[in-house]
Amino acid sequence: MGKKGRMSWKAGLAAFVAVGLAGGCSHLVHVEDLDARFASVNRILDEHAAQLAGLAGLAGAVSDLEGRVSNLEDALAALRRDFEECGCGGMALGLPVYFDFNSADLRDVDKPILDEFARTISRNHPNALVTLEGFADPAGSVAYNVGLGRQRAEAVKGYLEGAGMSSDRVRTVSYGEVRNRQVNPGATGAQDPQSGIENRRVTFVLEWDGRAGTMGSD
Repeated sequence: MGKKGRMSWKAGLAAFVAVGLAGGCSHLVHVEDLDARFASVNRILDEHAAQLAGLAGLAGAVSDLEGRVSNLEDALAALRRDFEECGCGGMALGLPVYFDFNSADLRDVDKPILDEFARTISRNHPNALVTLEGFADPAGSVAYNVGLGRQRAEAVKGYLEGAGMSSDRVRTVSYGEVRNRQVNPGATGAQDPQSGIENRRVTFVLEWDGRAGTMGSD
């Protein structure tokens, strides 16, 4: 309540008190008491107004997020149509599978993702060719890391085949420690097992092409 409003309340209440006194009323209310009570009410109203403003802002944020999600879904749908209709080219997926230092064993945390990937590709894109790219961090020799990258790609391939993907739809390639493909250049797990895990990975490339059936694993 503004200052002007409070002054009008006081003026009205003063008149009320004057009438009460003139009429001999014995139940009088002091203006100061009412001011204190209305101050409490005003604080509550201000808090509610702030909450309503916050809700309005939240509704706007939710609406903006829904719009962005809708745009993303439209873009993905368009990409999927282009991918399936072009008959050439491929698409790299943001679906890396990571490995522990000096290991080609799949981690349990990645297996549900691979299960879902195999189901989705087998159901919706049975003619797609999947290339699995194996990588290693730069610890060890170049030759050793090429072999380790291949072992990792083959481990993922074997799991996908066990999950129902056709073996002639999956091939492997190793890039080892090649520097221009390192996500965290130079980082290794030689000292800290978690360091450089971004470099110890297998990535996925999908190709939609009539030639896919003639392409086997490396």
